[in-house]
Amino acid sequence: MAIINLENSCISDYLSNKTYYIPDYQREYSWGQEQLDDLWQDLTSAIQENRDHFYGQAVIHKDKNENKFYIIDGQQRTTSVIILLAALRDEFEKFAPENQLARNKVEDIRVKYIGRYDAESDELKFYLGIGDKLFFRDNIQGGKPSKDTKPKTPSQKRILDAYDFFRNNLSEMIAGDLTVTEKVTILSKCYKTLLQSFKIIVVTTDDVNEAFVIFETLNARGKDLETADLLKNNIFRKAGKNIDVIKSTWASLMDNLDNRDEATKFIRYFWNSRHKQVREKDLYREVSVRITQDNCYDFVSELQNMADVYNAISNPEESKRFSDPEINSCLCNLSTMSCATYYPVVFALVKQDYDEPEIRKVLKAIEGLALRNFIVAGLTGNKYEVFFANLANEISNGQCLIKNALERLRAETIDDERFSLNLKNLVVPKAQVAKYILREIEDYGNPEKKTNTSNKTINLEHIMPKNNKQWKVDEDFHKRNLLRLANQTIMLDEYNKSASNKVFPVKKENYSKSTIEMTRKLVEVEVWNQKAIDDREKELIAVIKKRWALVPVE
Repeated sequence: MAIINLENSCISDYLSNKTYYIPDYQREYSWGQEQLDDLWQDLTSAIQENRDHFYGQAVIHKDKNENKFYIIDGQQRTTSVIILLAALRDEFEKFAPENQLARNKVEDIRVKYIGRYDAESDELKFYLGIGDKLFFRDNIQGGKPSKDTKPKTPSQKRILDAYDFFRNNLSEMIAGDLTVTEKVTILSKCYKTLLQSFKIIVVTTDDVNEAFVIFETLNARGKDLETADLLKNNIFRKAGKNIDVIKSTWASLMDNLDNRDEATKFIRYFWNSRHKQVREKDLYREVSVRITQDNCYDFVSELQNMADVYNAISNPEESKRFSDPEINSCLCNLSTMSCATYYPVVFALVKQDYDEPEIRKVLKAIEGLALRNFIVAGLTGNKYEVFFANLANEISNGQCLIKNALERLRAETIDDERFSLNLKNLVVPKAQVAKYILREIEDYGNPEKKTNTSNKTINLEHIMPKNNKQWKVDEDFHKRNLLRLANQTIMLDEYNKSASNKVFPVKKENYSKSTIEMTRKLVEVEVWNQKAIDDREKELIAVIKKRWALVPVE
């Protein structure tokens, strides 16, 4: 890596030794009450305990062409410290007319840490991005904000809120019957602790791409948005003259996502629909190499166009992207089975403008694969991620038509012999999956009925209950059969939770009132024993084989 300096610095050295710039592509100031509270509590604890405090890290890119130092990581904490110093400056200034130490502190803050600005000279030590640079200069660096100052953006309001927060806390710190000297002494202790006891690791590199890699490494805490933010910064940096339209498109993209916290997942599945499968930890490196100034706008635009597709896949019960109810049903069923590795295939189908009947065929084949391979045969879904990514690539590149895709999916799905073998003694421990299977069995062959297209209003009933207190059956029998699909059924409004642990004859009285045919049929069973469970399983398996038969290749 092109690291030219790595140092453990105090805030005083960090701010006074260089002039820093925030790149225009970086996000605006975002700290709210929680982060400000944390900073203030860290400061007051360090003062009370007379100890050092680790404030985090900063990754700096030294631009050799411009001879400027850009903060790639550490913008928020740096901005917050400068706002706090501005608040200290203005508190000291109240006492400057009668106290020399206060006058010295005001001058030190202005010269060493914040810098000066007037009509004739610009000697500031820190410059925010273009959106807030002038506001920050006029209302924080240049002096305390006027009461008439009106923020125009949310980030400008957060800047003023942060300043007010620190001013109020500093005022409370010196409240009471104290002399001017005592008040200045308390403020000076706060000032010294912030500058000398707050430690920050500063990593400086002269290669901007390495700066982003370092940022990613230092911030790898598994949060979904981290890679997405990293990619956004990289794209904005490469945007050139298109920066405004790309920033606007990116903002629209984020607004269009139902769940912003899944931005990285979305980008990864989108990427895997058109390129060789990449793991999340490698996503930034892979995308940043391929995205250039020439294609970054097209990339962001395509992402924006696909946001509603991702919503439809990840949140099918809420999305209206597809008009075909069978498509939405397939997506809901796949979501119930916790399937996500197939997402790139849907992106590829939409990219190639396949109509909904064709998309439906592929999704039905994927649903069958998921039920047969993952739920019944117990194969690991993650192992199919490469398969789905390769299939998506071939579809995206026009190398795989719908018929070919169905052939590939059928070949990957377990055959009937293995399916039948695994259906025996089928255990379904996840309630949502059991509801899905039983609901589909109930409705099979009767398309007009449709018990319920959602699991939300369906109740899962264990015929032999989890609580064995009243049944008093053999423990081995109970353990062996409790979670078998044959020991489970579904009910709607007639479900009586208070009766769920009752003995079988009592439960049958409740079943007789059910609108679910398979549940009503249990009334015909005299004793719920091993034979009854095995017999019911045979009936269920007969329908399962038909409902999830291999999709024909047309």
